Amino acid sequence: MAALAACGPTPQNAADTSNTASSASASASTPTPAAASTPWRYGPTLAAAVPPGLAASPVLELGDGVRGRGRIVVAVAGADSPARLEVWTFSQFNEHDRLERVGTPGLLLDLGDLDAGIGLPRELVAGLRREIASPGSESVRMMGLPGEPAAVLAELARLAAAATGPGEPALRARALAEFTRGLEDRLLWERLPELLRRLRAGPWSVGEPTPLGARRIRFTAREGDRSLTLELARMQERWILTEVVEEPRGELQDAAPAPG
Repeated sequence: MAALAACGPTPQNAADTSNTASSASASASTPTPAAASTPWRYGPTLAAAVPPGLAASPVLELGDGVRGRGRIVVAVAGADSPARLEVWTFSQFNEHDRLERVGTPGLLLDLGDLDAGIGLPRELVAGLRREIASPGSESVRMMGLPGEPAAVLAELARLAAAATGPGEPALRARALAEFTRGLEDRLLWERLPELLRRLRAGPWSVGEPTPLGARRIRFTAREGDRSLTLELARMQERWILTEVVEEPRGELQDAAPAPG
C-alpha cells in the first residue's frame, strides 16, 4: 500500500499526544513512529486539524494510501459540551500534497445523549468496519488496559465516570478514548453507549475469577439485582473486556417459588 503523507510539526496543545493517547510522526514516504511505545502514525496530522478550544484524543486510525485518504475516529470534548466520538476524514489531494482534514465530522456518539438510549449509527459503523477489513487499508487501534483483570474492570468504571462527568475537556476526551481501549471490537461497535451508561454509576461487584486458559478469564458479577458473566482476554501485559452476559430477570422470577 502506498504511504500517506502526514503534515508538518505538531502544534502545541492541539491534541493529546501523551503515551496514554499518543501520536507518532509520519514522514512523506513512510509513517515512522516517534517512539516505540506509541503506535499512532498520524498524530501531527490530527493535531493540526483540531480547532481552537477543542481537545482530541485518537481512538482509531484508518489509512488508504491508494486513494490518498485517511480517517481518524477521535474522542473530542469542549469546555461547554459533552465529550463526543467523531470520525474525521483527511485527504492528500491538495496543494500541499499531505493529509489535511476535509468535510464535516461524522458523529458516532454524543455523550450528552447517553440517557436517550441511542446506539452508534449503523451505516457509519458498517462503513468503518468494511474499511478496517479492506485489504487496501491499514488500521491502528490501541487495545487493552494495564493491571490485573479485576482492576481493569474498576478502571473501566472510572473512565466511564470521567468521560461523562464534569472536568477539563482534555481529561474527558482522553477518558473516552481510553475506555474504548478496554473493549474488544464487537463490544466497541455494538455496545459502547450501553456500557458507558451502565458503568458510569460505579464498578460492578465481581466475584472470584475463573481461568479459561492462559489468556482468558471469567468473572461472575452483580449489577444491582442482576447477575452478570464477564470475560476478559489478555493482550501481552494488558487486559480487554470481551463479553458481558446478563442473566435475564425473567429467569430469576421464574425460579422464585410461587406464593402460597
